[in-house]
This record gives sequence, C-alpha cells and structure tokens, in this order.
Amino acid sequence: MDILKWDDSYCVGVDKVDAQHKLLFKILNDFVKEINNADHDEMTALIKALLNYSDYHFKMEENYLREHPAIEDHKSKHQLYISKILSLQQDLENGKNVSKDMLDFLVSWLRQHILKTDKIFFSGIHDSEGV
Repeated sequence: MDILKWDDSYCVGVDKVDAQHKLLFKILNDFVKEINNADHDEMTALIKALLNYSDYHFKMEENYLREHPAIEDHKSKHQLYISKILSLQQDLENGKNVSKDMLDFLVSWLRQHILKTDKIFFSGIHDSEGV
C-alpha cells in the first residue's frame, strides 16, 4: 500500500513539474515499501535514486522559479530535504537502520512542500514559461 497517494490536490498547474512530483511519490513509495525487505545494496540503490531524482527535480523547479523574489528561500527548503536524504544515506553506510522519524519527515515534507510551498510559488506560472 502506498503511503503517498497522488490526487489532483497536488497539481501545481505545470505539467512537467506535476509529472516529476508523481515520480517522486513513486520513488518514495518504493523506498518505504522495501524498507523491511531490501538488503543493504538495494536500500543504498533506493536512497541514491531518491537523492538523484530529488536533486534533478529541485534544480529544474528552481530554474522555473528563478525570477521569483523568494527563490532563495525555496532553494533552502530544497537543500534541507537533500540534507536529510544525505543523512539517511550516511546512516545506512554506517550500519544504522532507517528510522521511522526519518521516513515520516521525508513523506511529510514532500506532501507539505508541494501542497503549501510549490502551489504558492507556481501560481500564475504556465507550461510555456520556465524551462
């Protein structure tokens, strides 16, 4: 069962961004599903996929929003998420288990970031603008 379920309330109105958000949901759902079943190498690969795709998506998103007056604040929020994934990656490399608190943070942050931050930042932007 997916912990993150996509519905239209998450749409920001830019098809490319919405498609990438859907993929982030899938990657994070896959990670959560495999947490108790995957071996160390599989977990490492899942974390790397989440890290790489999050970084790719955030850079694309920041490019769309490059003229927004509060872009630096938006970037700092993205950096917080990336730093949490890096911390998770480091914990796994050090033999620690993935904590429920960390998973809850990653899921909650993504939900709230899209619903509150991205919805505001992308209001008024259309698919033809940005990238």
